Amino acid sequence: MIKAQKKEKGIARRLFRFLTPQWKVILLATIVSAVASGLEASIPVVVGMVIDILGGKENIMTEILNHLGFGEMPSSAVNILPIYILTLIAIVGLLSYTRTYLLSMVGEKTVVVIRERLFRRLIRLSLSYHNRIKKGDFISRVLSDVSTVQDTANSLKDIIHSAVMVIVILIVMFSRYWFLTILTIVTFPILVSIINRLSERMRTAGRNLQVKLGEIGAYLSEILSGIRIVKSFTRETYEDSRFKKINISTFRARMKTVKVEALLRPLMELCSGLGMVLVFWFGCRSVMSGDMTTGMLMEFIGLVMLMYQPIRSLGRVNTMLQRTIAASERIFEVIDEPEEIIEPEIPERLGKIKGRVEFRNVSFAYDNGRKVLHNINIEIEPYESVALVGPSGAGKSTLVNLIPRFYDVSDGSVLVDGIDVRNVSLNELRRQIGIVPQEMILYGMTVKENILYGRLNATMDEVIESAKAANAHEFIMKMPQQYDTQIGEGGVLLSGGERQRLSIARAILSNPCILILDEATSSLDVESEALIKEALSRLIKNRTTFIIAHRLSTVVNVDRIVVMDKGRIVDIGTHNSLLRKGGLYARLCKAQLIS
Repeated sequence: MIKAQKKEKGIARRLFRFLTPQWKVILLATIVSAVASGLEASIPVVVGMVIDILGGKENIMTEILNHLGFGEMPSSAVNILPIYILTLIAIVGLLSYTRTYLLSMVGEKTVVVIRERLFRRLIRLSLSYHNRIKKGDFISRVLSDVSTVQDTANSLKDIIHSAVMVIVILIVMFSRYWFLTILTIVTFPILVSIINRLSERMRTAGRNLQVKLGEIGAYLSEILSGIRIVKSFTRETYEDSRFKKINISTFRARMKTVKVEALLRPLMELCSGLGMVLVFWFGCRSVMSGDMTTGMLMEFIGLVMLMYQPIRSLGRVNTMLQRTIAASERIFEVIDEPEEIIEPEIPERLGKIKGRVEFRNVSFAYDNGRKVLHNINIEIEPYESVALVGPSGAGKSTLVNLIPRFYDVSDGSVLVDGIDVRNVSLNELRRQIGIVPQEMILYGMTVKENILYGRLNATMDEVIESAKAANAHEFIMKMPQQYDTQIGEGGVLLSGGERQRLSIARAILSNPCILILDEATSSLDVESEALIKEALSRLIKNRTTFIIAHRLSTVVNVDRIVVMDKGRIVDIGTHNSLLRKGGLYARLCKAQLIS
């Protein structure tokens, strides 16, 4: 319990730090709110005085009206009252608008900063972290969790207004009727105890709800990414059933939060009612004994009713705050995730590289401890083309992923032009490495924007030249808006060969010194493969090139072939020399009818 409270306070403090840059706006809004609250509190005071004047009793209001030259009482007081109240309502309305606008702006700006901070962290985390966490869970944290924080941020205007109003009214009440005020607040400890008990339950329920919402996000992302598989196996009914289970569990988690929220209001009303009953009973007896006037009692009851309204509001905000703390835990989990790929404090200058790559005693294991590379030693000369071949799971992709530091070696070192990649900045290293992946990753932008992703400051002429070199210009010019054509999410409006040629154009535009081709011609038709092979032949000129291929016919002409198996290099040579050896490579070629 104590640990949970400390954790809650720690999260609340972190959230509060996001507000501190805007403290001047918050202070101004607080002052505005205090003025508005003071004016609101004056209404029951004035009404009480008018009631006493109607009863024939003189008070400070009588003196003020006489001093201002108004006629006989009580008609003057009755005539002035509606004018006073309407004027006050107009002023308070203007002040409330100002307060609401200022604090809403603070809340929205805070959420913008949190969302940007979370996204910035997400895209900078290592690939190993992204491989561990489901994509849909990321989306849930950026959207659902941040939206929960946004609800509370938008309630900042209610929090500050309610807190200021309670303080102002209590000051007015104590200054005029201290004993009755004590009777009024005698129920506050009970109210605070109830809120604290329900807060713990709300926080737990809120945390469970956010987790369930994350599960729904992860499930939807997974299903939409593999919708063709669902349809090809006619698993719509099966997925309906799976989604129903997740949806019902989310519904149950949500109803637990509703249960706590629904319980809070009647309990607060009960405490408020108890305080009101005590005040009314004692006040009536005071009027009967002559210690108070009827107007004074009505004034105090008006102040009490005015005070309980913001107290109820604070109770509702508290339940929202508990959900926010639960959501913030998930947000800060990402923000606090430790760096796995560390930038060097004083990076070595890499400069324009020649492209010599060396793997020196390299071993690597993923987070689960399973070792996938064992003591790899090989040196690749500048402009050399090297193919990595072997069975699935041999460690080919893992090995090339160590060059741009998508992962760091467990043992040994990877050197580019004789410099350990861990000693240079990631930006300087990666901007000289081009990758054409098997997945053909494109974005829901225009053709031009997808190619420009390789080098954002390139000219249109350079974009066109890259497309021509990738054999993409011809099909692009046949599209409705040519280079300004939207290609849909993931390039869904293009064929597989067209998507791959855009990926190659993007790599050509980046003009890398080291090139990694990961199954760049897999799963393509003969015509597309021929076009892509021609484009790749232009791309690999004067570049150190790593080619990962299962289709061995695509690598017979490379400078060297590195044969891998179970995380080890088992052979190195040219196509012909490896065939003559009759080892693993020869067996793989025989299986693919290659001679």
